[in-house]
Amino acid sequence: MFNGLDKSKGDNRVYLYYNKVVGIDKGLNDNQLVDLTFWEALSNGYLKNDIDQIFMPPVFTLVNFYKNGILPDNVLINEKPDTNKYKTQYDLSDKQDFEKLRATTDQTYENLNKDTKIVFMNGMDNTLEEAKKSVNLIKEDFGKNIGLINNATGKHLGILEDAIEWLPNYKTTKDVLNAYKLKNLSSGTTLITHSAGNEDIFKANSINKVLGVNTPYNLISVGSPKSATKLKESANGVGANFIIQVNHENDPVANGILNSDANYEFKSLNDVETYHPFSTYYHEIKEYIMNGHKDE
Repeated sequence: MFNGLDKSKGDNRVYLYYNKVVGIDKGLNDNQLVDLTFWEALSNGYLKNDIDQIFMPPVFTLVNFYKNGILPDNVLINEKPDTNKYKTQYDLSDKQDFEKLRATTDQTYENLNKDTKIVFMNGMDNTLEEAKKSVNLIKEDFGKNIGLINNATGKHLGILEDAIEWLPNYKTTKDVLNAYKLKNLSSGTTLITHSAGNEDIFKANSINKVLGVNTPYNLISVGSPKSATKLKESANGVGANFIIQVNHENDPVANGILNSDANYEFKSLNDVETYHPFSTYYHEIKEYIMNGHKDE
């Protein structure tokens, strides 16, 4: 797809430092990712915004927190590709390189190819087996060709590790991998995002937007702590079609302060097990999935 790129100006790359995305070359993406050393990140300006934030006066820190949330995204966008040579570079289109990076995350990808018509992205507090149960539920109505992007609950701290991963606004290795997988799906693929899967697709979209990559999928959002307004804007930025967001009024995950479109009436956390599981939403979105594939 990108064989005709002019390499004389250098590769277009995403830059990581300790699992955090600290830089992106703006423009066409040719699947290159650099894992920076401390000196490489410091000497080439990729830590400047983080350092500036440390020494920011308290009043400006509070304003920044209000505008950008906890641990904001300080990624450096290179208008022209960084042509420096770095010690460690990966090619996401190389299966071995991709697997090395995937192994550092809690991500699993199954049945993602040009023939995949529906993809499920799961939320917090789950295992691969639980995510597969949701996929199997979809398969009952739409056949076997269902893909899965699974972000499993952390191996060491469980749901706390999930929360630590989810709360920061910055992007990490998993978001780069998700962005790569999304751009390789066929046009018109339907993505169903549940719970924190909505934050994952939001971050993947933001990476692909900077890279200039269009991913014309159809998005169905359920049980989402991320607002429909933000997801629609995010989807539009990469040429995707936002179909609908379905949030149960008694689902505390979808009606908390993180969802700017939600009502903020207090909900009992006991309602999570009753109203938040994907299975409680599925019957409400089957028609939207079907309409998205009526010509298949």
